[in-house]
Amino acid sequence: MTTIQVSHFDLQAAAKQTMLENGFEPEFPPLAEQQLLQLEAHPPQVAPGGTVRDLRNLLWSSIDNDTSRDLDQIEVAERLPTGETRVLVGIADVDTFVPKNSAIDQHAAKETTAVYTGIRNTYGIFQCCRSSSRPA
Repeated sequence: MTTIQVSHFDLQAAAKQTMLENGFEPEFPPLAEQQLLQLEAHPPQVAPGGTVRDLRNLLWSSIDNDTSRDLDQIEVAERLPTGETRVLVGIADVDTFVPKNSAIDQHAAKETTAVYTGIRNTYGIFQCCRSSSRPA
């Protein structure tokens, strides 16, 4: 019987190294991380009214997988009394949380993509909005 030695390959480390080699910055810099902590501790208060509607009662879905933290677009469809179908699309309103030229915004300007490795997703701009109750 032949014994096969299997060596461990760290896909997450390889993906991170490849990103760095190609000019990406997969981790938040310290100032952006500090801003994120402040946002999590004191999220902006957004109340329904004007053009903001609270539609959390609808059965929203996303094309993202169930472990994703990058829910930047969601959708819902509903049957109208006329038999027609209405489709609503919710798009993340990131600037509610991330002011222009802030540390996160500057980082996001360089990192406007998500890299999917099959092991761990490395998120771009929308990682900063981790709350499950955010405006879209």
